[in-house]
Amino acid sequence: NELLMQIPYIKRLLDHLCIKHYEMDEYEADDLIATVASLAEKDDFDEVKIISGDKDLLQLVRGNVKVYLTKKGISELEEYNINNFYEKIGLFPNQITDYKGLIGDASDNLPGIKGIGEVSALKLLNQFKSLEGIIANMSLIGGKQQTLISNGYQDGLASKKLATLKSNILLDFEIKDLAIKSYHKYDLISFYQEMGFDSLISKLSLDVKEQKKEELVYANEDYNFSQLEDASLMLEIEGKDYSSLEIYGLALVSKKVSLYISKQVLKSNKSLHEYLKGATPKIIFDYKKALVAFKKIGLELNNVRFDTLLA
Repeated sequence: NELLMQIPYIKRLLDHLCIKHYEMDEYEADDLIATVASLAEKDDFDEVKIISGDKDLLQLVRGNVKVYLTKKGISELEEYNINNFYEKIGLFPNQITDYKGLIGDASDNLPGIKGIGEVSALKLLNQFKSLEGIIANMSLIGGKQQTLISNGYQDGLASKKLATLKSNILLDFEIKDLAIKSYHKYDLISFYQEMGFDSLISKLSLDVKEQKKEELVYANEDYNFSQLEDASLMLEIEGKDYSSLEIYGLALVSKKVSLYISKQVLKSNKSLHEYLKGATPKIIFDYKKALVAFKKIGLELNNVRFDTLLA
């Protein structure tokens, strides 16, 4: 019940981060993952990485598809690839469903073949390669195992079928729709505020020095700020106390542009003055200090929605 209550918030977070998410009532998540992995292969991706705690996804390991099983959250992952798979498990990826058909899986309501355990299943699959191969060679197995397989092979085949992920689901999006997109920092911070995620707010750096040099625009006196969206601001200020504060420049980062504004442009650009005192929501570092500094050069600063110094 607690997890179900969190799912709507998880979807909202993904939306704020501009991360694609998808669901279909008639299919489980691992079937959708299998389909997306298959589409990525057909689209010639160099590498497909699947991160999950679901061991059913191990059957997807092949050429350029790797599965990373979570061990301690996402801080510790175990990689399964085509080169290390047999060494780790004693089977090949295409035998995972055969294995499930033999031993079953209570968590997925798969009965398997009653009486066949993990050790026996590994030996049988190494000898006969598949569940169908085992069934076809029951007479060579003999003894109690032959009887168990003879009595339970139909349950085994049904379990294997149910354990096999569907990789050909018709989706209403294309792989290119999954491309990483830039997110709106203000919307994300508003969501974090709502959820009380203060430590995550503090990680949203406003430092435009991290921007690539070619992405940084040096605004001049004619730059038009009227179409600028919600933005994050950081003043370049020096001064031991509020009475001696002096502005040297202003960094301004919006969803579409990163700007550096010199002191001269800050004092003379009328469009910027209107933006600063206007209704567009703003995020700033050290609002109180910025307010004093702006006032000293005759500028207003309005509609600041969040001070990252307080995060």
